[in-house]
Amino acid sequence: LIVAANQLYSQRKLIEDKSAELKKQEELTQGAQTVASYQAGLEKTGALVIELSDAKRLEESTFVLVKSLFNSLSSEERGYAVEIGGDVARAAKEVESFQCE
Repeated sequence: LIVAANQLYSQRKLIEDKSAELKKQEELTQGAQTVASYQAGLEKTGALVIELSDAKRLEESTFVLVKSLFNSLSSEERGYAVEIGGDVARAAKEVESFQCE
């Protein structure tokens, strides 16, 4: 469950990053000075759209997996999973804060 939840978090972060990259690429493509650079920008944009679509599909599948795994737990196990999930989330935030410093 923890591995699947971490994968879900990773997929959501990837989607966020790819969305920002796609927006930036669209802006670059619109500002292209030549036909060749415009066409290259369109190709890059198309590739990013496909990558983003794949990432969203995987995120949906991973969400279903996490939900199924969580629902298969007993109520006591769910309580432990929630506690562990909170600890993992706090640890992840601490790691991110160290990386920013």
